[in-house]
Amino acid sequence: MYFTAYVTAVLAIILTALSLNVSRLRIKHNVSYGDGGVKPLTVGIRVHGNSLEQSLLFIFLLFFVEQAGLVTLTQGLGVSFVVVRLLYIWALLGKQHRLRQVSHTVTLVIQLVAAFSILSQMVA
Repeated sequence: MYFTAYVTAVLAIILTALSLNVSRLRIKHNVSYGDGGVKPLTVGIRVHGNSLEQSLLFIFLLFFVEQAGLVTLTQGLGVSFVVVRLLYIWALLGKQHRLRQVSHTVTLVIQLVAAFSILSQMVA
């Protein structure tokens, strides 16, 4: 079994939990479409959306890093990404602005490391 599959499964669980949180907030605030101007719902939608956006790109990158045979890098990037995304979620929901900025920056660095690793394997 590929390590990327494990990371994908963990991210799917996280994303499902975030989606359920949005549904919970919609029910609580009686909002069917959009955010209804309800700040907690706006935040919940954004946390879910950002996590989905970043996770989809990362899963593809991680898959190709793994296909390049970079097993240790695959594992390190995969675990790091999950931890950093959890920190990002916690920071955004908890209004920890600085931690949110740092965790988002680290997310981007992880994605760039994956992308450049793929490119370096193609050139070699």
